[in-house]
Amino acid sequence: MTSRIASFPNSNGLIAQSLQLQADYNTTSAQASSGLKAQYFSGISGDTKELVNLSSQYQSITNYGSNITHATNKLNVIQDVVSSINDLLSTVKSQLTSIGSGTNGNSNGALTTTQANSWKTQLASLLNTQYAGEYLFGGSVTDTAPVNLSAAGYAPTSFSTADTGYYQGNSASNSVRASKDLTVTFGITANNSAFEQVFRSLSILAADPTTSATITSTQNMISSAFNSVADMSSDLTTKINILNNESQMQSATLEHLSSSISSLRDVDIAAASANLSQLNTQLQASYSALALVLKMNLSTYLR
Repeated sequence: MTSRIASFPNSNGLIAQSLQLQADYNTTSAQASSGLKAQYFSGISGDTKELVNLSSQYQSITNYGSNITHATNKLNVIQDVVSSINDLLSTVKSQLTSIGSGTNGNSNGALTTTQANSWKTQLASLLNTQYAGEYLFGGSVTDTAPVNLSAAGYAPTSFSTADTGYYQGNSASNSVRASKDLTVTFGITANNSAFEQVFRSLSILAADPTTSATITSTQNMISSAFNSVADMSSDLTTKINILNNESQMQSATLEHLSSSISSLRDVDIAAASANLSQLNTQLQASYSALALVLKMNLSTYLR
């Protein structure tokens, strides 16, 4: 009888063991299905502070990356527009050289007027380019086309007097916060002196397409604008490269942070699955042993 009564503590031990195995099984099952060491920070209390800090850094850099992506996309569109303007001015220069030398004929003033107005329209169209629904060359005025050649009062008549009456934007620049320590300012407005010179000289040329002095002055202003546009392109390339380099460094940092976060937060799913299988086997064995013990009733012990 002594040995039978002594079996009661054994049954209590089996119950405690089964409950612990069940808890371990539930924890491991959750890990295997979620890939996480714990569902709450309390489950990794020793690493919580470090994990929160690393996660905060990761999110901050991710946000900077989004800023860079948006700005780089916008800059690439601006660069494409500037490249197209460069091509347009190259064509204008070539045509004016031909007209000035007489190789393209200069007897039909209407033809030259048509050309001058066409070039103005092409430049205006390029400077009224939109990205993501916003005009790119109007400063912070993004909902209004920056160039309106029909604006009231805009009628340049002198090569020596600038006239930006066509411009509908402001002088504000764009900027992007690329990192905690890096802000890149960028933006080209349609009232830039290079564009203003092109519009002014072509307007005067359209009104007086046959005078040699007018053609020569227009050539000079277009050449000056062409050089300025080349400088714009170079500056844009520099800023795009700065942002791309920052993006590459951030990608490397994010990869390192991701690895560190994973080591604190994630489990090896393959290992967790294997452990789950072992726990299941142990749990079933524990249940079987417990079932045998529980089949013993009081009459069994009193016999």
